[in-house]
Amino acid sequence: MTLVVVEDSDDDANMTLRGLRKLTPQPEIELIADGATALHRLLEQPCPSLVFLDLKLPKVHGFDILAGVRANKASADLQVVVFTSSDEPNDVRRANELGCCEYVKKPIEWDRYIRLVCRTAAKHLPGTYCPDGDNWK
Repeated sequence: MTLVVVEDSDDDANMTLRGLRKLTPQPEIELIADGATALHRLLEQPCPSLVFLDLKLPKVHGFDILAGVRANKASADLQVVVFTSSDEPNDVRRANELGCCEYVKKPIEWDRYIRLVCRTAAKHLPGTYCPDGDNWK
C-alpha cells in the first residue's frame, strides 16, 4: 500500500507525515514537492493507493494534476484527497467536478491537523486503522 503526498510547504508536509505515521499498518509514503513531478509519478504504474494533493503547487497546479490523472485510463480511478488551505467555494466545486474523493480544508491547530490527516487516510485505505488522537503528543 502506497500513499503519495503532494505538498510544497515543508511545515504542512511534516504535519501530514506525522498524521500518516499514526496509521496501522503503516503505508509506504512518498512525498513530492512540485506539481510536475507529481503528475509524472501519478501517471506511472503502479498507481498509489491514495493521494493527498495540495492545490497551490509550483510548476503544475493541483487542478491540472487532478485533470491529468482523470484523463489517463490507468489512473482514472485513483483516490485523490484534495488537502488544501483553500476553502473558496469555486475551488471546492472545481475539485469535486474533477473527481476528488474528498475535499479537506487544512486546520490551523497542529493536533487537529494530525488527527484529520490520519482519520482521512484511514477512511480511504481499507484495512488501516487510526487510533484515537486524544493521547497523541
